[in-house]
Amino acid sequence: MSLILLQRDFGTHLWVRVKGAPSLDDLLSLVDEVAQTTRERGLRRLLVDLSLVESVPDGEGQTALGRHVAKQMAHLERMASVVPSDKRTGNSERAARAEGMQLQVFVDEEEARGWLLED
Repeated sequence: MSLILLQRDFGTHLWVRVKGAPSLDDLLSLVDEVAQTTRERGLRRLLVDLSLVESVPDGEGQTALGRHVAKQMAHLERMASVVPSDKRTGNSERAARAEGMQLQVFVDEEEARGWLLED
């Protein structure tokens, strides 16, 4: 896996930062790992910072990732992710939302955190 994962539990939500050049399989495995962590800790909100990721899957891969997120993170109330503006396509967000997931993608971490913590 060519990525670095940092995590911090804020009590209200889990914050995860991903750095590196992960493959689609790496990202799918990461989703599984983080889903397990949030379940074990009883957390219902998640912020994933992908702004330091060097590569992203193609369109089909992004859609597959969004569907996988919706399936594995169904226990969450909300999930926000942060991506670089030049890599924001909306593919994973649309796929996850079509499956009923409250996922919102942002290009600003403070904006993402604000949305995530709204009641």
